[in-house]
Amino acid sequence: MLMRIVEFLDDWYFSYDGHEEELVKIPHTHTMMPPNYLDAKAYQFKSLYRKSLSLAPRFKGERFFLTFDGVATTAKVFVNDELIFHHEGGYTPFEVEIPSGDIEIKVEVDGAEQAHIPPFGGVIDYLTYAGMYREVYLKRVSSVYIEDIFVSGSASKVIDVDVTLSSTTSVDKLDVIISYEKNVVRAIQLPVLNQKVVHLTTLMKQAKLWDLEHPYLYTVEVRLKKGDEVIDVASTRFGFRDAQFRSDGFYLNDQLVKLVGLSRHQCYPGVGDAMPRLLQERDAEILKQELGLNMVRTSHYPQSKHFLNRCDELGLLVFEEVPGWQSVGESESWHYLMLQNVQDMILRDRNHPSIVLWGVRVNDSSDHEALYTKANLLAHDLDPTRQTGGGGQFGHPQFFEDVYTFDDFSNAPLLSTKKVVKDSKIPYLVSAHTGHMYPTKRYDNEEQRLEQAMRHVKVMNKMMGSKRISGAIGCCLFDYPTHMEFGSGDGMCYHGVLDFNRIPKLSAFVYASQQEKIPVMEVGTSFNIGEHAGGILGPIYVFTNCDYVNLFKNDVLIKGFYPNHREFKYLKHPPILIDDLIGDMLQEEEGMTKWDANNVKKVLMASSMHGMNLPPRYKLRMAIAILRYGISVEEEMGMYGKYVGNLKDSHTVYRLEGYKGGQLVKTKCLGSVRNPRLVAKADYEVVPLHETYEINRIVVQVRCENGNVLPYAFDSLRVETLGPIELVGHAPAIVGGAAAIYVKTTGKGMGDVMIRSGQFGDCEVEFAII
Repeated sequence: MLMRIVEFLDDWYFSYDGHEEELVKIPHTHTMMPPNYLDAKAYQFKSLYRKSLSLAPRFKGERFFLTFDGVATTAKVFVNDELIFHHEGGYTPFEVEIPSGDIEIKVEVDGAEQAHIPPFGGVIDYLTYAGMYREVYLKRVSSVYIEDIFVSGSASKVIDVDVTLSSTTSVDKLDVIISYEKNVVRAIQLPVLNQKVVHLTTLMKQAKLWDLEHPYLYTVEVRLKKGDEVIDVASTRFGFRDAQFRSDGFYLNDQLVKLVGLSRHQCYPGVGDAMPRLLQERDAEILKQELGLNMVRTSHYPQSKHFLNRCDELGLLVFEEVPGWQSVGESESWHYLMLQNVQDMILRDRNHPSIVLWGVRVNDSSDHEALYTKANLLAHDLDPTRQTGGGGQFGHPQFFEDVYTFDDFSNAPLLSTKKVVKDSKIPYLVSAHTGHMYPTKRYDNEEQRLEQAMRHVKVMNKMMGSKRISGAIGCCLFDYPTHMEFGSGDGMCYHGVLDFNRIPKLSAFVYASQQEKIPVMEVGTSFNIGEHAGGILGPIYVFTNCDYVNLFKNDVLIKGFYPNHREFKYLKHPPILIDDLIGDMLQEEEGMTKWDANNVKKVLMASSMHGMNLPPRYKLRMAIAILRYGISVEEEMGMYGKYVGNLKDSHTVYRLEGYKGGQLVKTKCLGSVRNPRLVAKADYEVVPLHETYEINRIVVQVRCENGNVLPYAFDSLRVETLGPIELVGHAPAIVGGAAAIYVKTTGKGMGDVMIRSGQFGDCEVEFAII
C-alpha cells in the first residue's frame, strides 16, 4: 500500500532586514501589531522563512509536494537557492512540487501592497497582515495520485462525485467509499479506463439532508488502485442539500429561509491573520450559537478552512467572495490574478455544504463587463451547483451574476426593492448594512449604543417583512483595524456588534434575542439620568426572547411589559419598550386618583423622552394636573426627579424578570454600582492540540455586584502565566469594562493565568492542554 502521507511542517527559521534568525511556529505573522494607532507599513516588508528537509523516497516514483494554505502577500519558493515557484496573492492556497534528498526550502515573503495584485490598486478598508499565516504541509504521494475530489449531494439524495487523477498510467480502478460518522453506508468500485476525470452518480435513499438545525455531514473516501494494491487515498466531507436564491427568497431543501447574518474579517489582536484552528472555529460558534445567525459573509476574501469546516458542522450558511475592495485594477496581470482567485477559491471550497453563494465581483466595485463575464462563466464551469453574486452599494447598471447583492447603507431602514432591483425576477440579497454609517465603541454613551442596536433592529424587521429580500447581512461581526483613510482616528473601524476582542456590544443582543436556545435579556439603559443630556432618559428598550418582562423598582412591581409587535411586527422577538417607571406610586404616595395619576405619569414619562419640550397633548395633560392639584412646573420637575430620576433614593435598584412559557428564565438587576471586580473566563477549559500550537482567549470583564459589565471602567492589567503557555503580545488594558488576554500553548499540561488590576482586584483562570 503506497498511500499518501501528509505532514504538517512546523519550526521554520524566520529572518528579515538583517535581523537575527529566529525559530518560529506556523501560523506566523510578520510582526505583532497593536490594535490602535498602528502603522499599516509596519508589516509590509520582505522576510525569509527557511527549513531543511531530508526526503528519502519510500518507493520508486514517490513525489513530494509542499502545500501552503496562505502566505501574504507574495511568496517565492526556492529549493537549494533555485527559484521554483512564485505565488501572488495572500488568500488562496498553492502547491509546489519539490525533489527528494537533502534540500533547503526558502520562502521569500513580500508583505507590501502591490497594485497589480487584488485586493490592491486603490485604498482598501481592511489590513492585509503579512507572513506565512496559514498552515504548511508536506505531501508524499505515488507517481499517479488523486488531484481533486468534487462532491455534490442534492436534496433528492443523489450524489455526484468527480475524481481528478494526475495521470491514468499504471492504475485501473478506484473505490469510492461513502460513510457517515465513520460507518460505511455505500462502497462502489469504478474502472479508470484511461479517464483523467472519473465520474460517479448514485442514489442514496437513506441519506440525511444537511440543513440549519441538522447539518448531517458525510465523508467520501477515494482509493486509487492498481489491481488490489492501493496507490493513493484521499477524502473530503460533503452534505446532501439544495440551496437556491429565487425571486421570492432563499430556499434550503425547498424550504423558505430568511437569511440573517453578519460579515466577518479574519484578523485578531496582535497576531493579525495568523490564528490557528480553535479561535477560527470559535468565530463560527459565536455567529451561530451565541448570536443565533444563519449566514456569514467572508468579507472580503476567502477565509480559513477551519472556519469553513466549523460552518459546515454548525449549519451556518456562507457567502464567500474573492479578494477585493471597490477598485478593479487596470492591468492584465490584475485581471488574471482576480480570475485565478475565483478558480482557487472555488476549487478549494466547493465541497463545503455551508457555502451557498460565490462572490465573484470585487466588493463595491463598478461594472467591468469583460472581467465579470469571465468570472461568472468560470465560476459556473467549476461549480454548476451554486449561484454567484457580488456585493456593491452603487447599483449595477449591468448585471452579470445570478443574485443581486446590494450593500444598503441607506438607514431607510432599507431602500425600496423596486428602486434597487429593476427586474422582479432576479433574486435579491442585502449583502451589507449599518456598518460605517454608525460606528460605535463599547464605551460610547447609551444613546450611541442604543441607536446602533436599533438600526440593526429596523433593518432586520424591514427585511423580514419583505417577500422580495432573501435576507440581510449586517456589517459587521466585530470591530477591525484598517488603513488610516478609514475608521476612527485610531485606525479602528468600530462597525461591529462585537468589539475587536469578540466581546458583545449592546447591538449583539439584537441578534441573540431572535433565537430560542439561550434565554436573552439585555437592557439598553442603566437608568441613570446623569448619563443623558438634560437628564432626558430617552427610550428604554429590552432586547429579549422572553414572552414578557416584569419590572420592579426597589422590589415593588411597576408593571409587566410585552414585545413591541406594533412597531416591529415582522420580528419573532421584537424589543420590549419600557414606557412606565412609576407604576402606582403617584396614587400611593401623592394621593392621586387612578385617572389623575395615569395622566401625570404620562407627562412624566413623556418628559423622560422630550424634556420640557413636550408635544401639545402632554402639555394639555400637564395643564389639567396643575388645575386639579395646583402642581407648579417646579413641582412637576420635582416629581420627575423623584419618580424617574430617583434623586431622593440613596440606592435605587431596578429588577427585570423575564418569563418564557410561564417560567422565570432570566433576571437582571440595575442600580448603583457597588463592589466592582474582575471576572475572567477562558473560551476553552480544555484546549486540544491539533497540528500546531493553539491560542486560548480569556475574556476579562469588570462587573458590579449584580453581574453587570461596567462600560466606563478602565485600568491597566498585569498578567502572569504558569505552565506550558505564554502571553501573546503585551498585557492588555481594561477598556470599556472589558479586555481579552490571548495565551499560546507551548506544550501539554495545565495552564494558569493570573490577572491583576490595581483598582478591581485579581482573578485567576486555569485550563488543560491535551
